[in-house]
Amino acid sequence: MNKFTVSVLLTACFPVLVWATIYDDGIRLLNAKSYVKASKASKAFAAAAKDGNSAAERQLAFMYYRGLGFKQDNAKAVALFEMAANHGDLESQVNLGTMYENGLSVEQSDVQSGHWFRLAAEQGHRKSQFRFGEICFLGQGVPRDYAEATKWWDLAMRMDDDTTRQMLAMIQPVMAKITTETLEEGRRRANRWVAARASGL
Repeated sequence: MNKFTVSVLLTACFPVLVWATIYDDGIRLLNAKSYVKASKASKAFAAAAKDGNSAAERQLAFMYYRGLGFKQDNAKAVALFEMAANHGDLESQVNLGTMYENGLSVEQSDVQSGHWFRLAAEQGHRKSQFRFGEICFLGQGVPRDYAEATKWWDLAMRMDDDTTRQMLAMIQPVMAKITTETLEEGRRRANRWVAARASGL
C-alpha cells in the first residue's frame, strides 16, 4: 500500500475517529452525574454534533430536555432531536414519534407522529412497525390503509417471542375487520419490503 493510499484512508477515517473520541468523552463526563462535568460533556457533544454526529446531536437534545449542563430548553431539544433523526438516528425518530403523538414539548400532531414512526419502522424498529401499523389502520395523519397496516404488523411480529404474542393479542379484535384479500396483500407488501432490504435497495 503506497503512502498516497494510506493518506487517503486516514483522511477518510479521521473524522469518524474524532467523533468517536469526543462523543465517548461526553458520555464519560455525563455519566459522572456532576453539573460541572455535565457542562463539560455538553461541550464535547456540541463539538461532535457540529461535525454531524447524530448520536451527539441526540445526547445534546436529551441534555437540553432535562436541563443538564444547559438551561432547560424544549425548543432546542426538539430541534436537535429532529436534526439527529434526519441524520438517521433511530432513537431520535422513535422519541419524536412519541413526543408528537402525545404532545410532549411539541404541539400534538398525528401527521408528524406518523412521519417519525414510519422512518423508524423503515429502519426495522419492531415497536415502531407495530405502532405505524396502528396508525395506518386508524388513518391517523395518513390515509387509512388496512393492507399497509397488515404489512407493518406482519413485519413487527415475525419473531416467535413474547413481544409478538403481546402484539398479536392487541390486534386480534380488529383483524376481523380486514378481508382475506387485504391480509394477503399486506403479507405480499411485507415480503417485498424484506426482499428489498436484503438486497440493499
